[in-house]
Amino acid sequence: MRNKKVVITGATGRLGRGIALEFERLGAKVAPLKFDAAKVDNFENIVKRAAKLLGGIDILVNSAGIFYRTPIQTATSSDWDEFFNVNLRAPFFLSKFAAPFLKKGRPGRIINIADTYGASPSAGFVPYGASKAGLIAMTKGLAKELAPDVLVNCVCPGVIENPPIPPFSKGGNSKSPPFAKGGRGGFDKRAINATLLKRPVRAQDVVEAIVFLARNSSMTGQAVFVDCGRWV
Repeated sequence: MRNKKVVITGATGRLGRGIALEFERLGAKVAPLKFDAAKVDNFENIVKRAAKLLGGIDILVNSAGIFYRTPIQTATSSDWDEFFNVNLRAPFFLSKFAAPFLKKGRPGRIINIADTYGASPSAGFVPYGASKAGLIAMTKGLAKELAPDVLVNCVCPGVIENPPIPPFSKGGNSKSPPFAKGGRGGFDKRAINATLLKRPVRAQDVVEAIVFLARNSSMTGQAVFVDCGRWV
């Protein structure tokens, strides 16, 4: 990973921050992207600025995402727009504008952060699950469209330990909630009991899966489940 040029979205979140710190520890050059998901017109300039700062882009990690409960009785069209804008549309257009830079690395890499809910949404989280299912489908489609110049994969974490701060990261507020807008606020016990390992996922394991995909040169179009054996 030394001197690899890595662009990461969502690096202000605790998992995203852990991803950024690990790439930096491995000697990569990292640029976290900040963007307004509603302003797609700005994405091209944002990506170009990151490429200029780093001297190119070898790896794009789409880690930014939102998660909160939306029971059918109270879910709104705004909720749907928000989930799909942040969790699906933004990764697509960031990938689009990063692709010309990634192709120069032959192969460049795009790594999306999906979710086990993308395989089977839980009750009360249907819009979120649908957006992550779309992200998994998008990963497979982009893998076909960008081959052989760019490898595109995604990681699907299960319930991540609280607080999801990898042991190699420094600082962080362990009192902050693990998800935006009043998510589970703790472990989803039913999901954990459904796993083979009977425990939540360690954030470090998710980060290591991302690094593995960043190094591997023979995988593309794959959804890698890091979920303690929930979806075996």
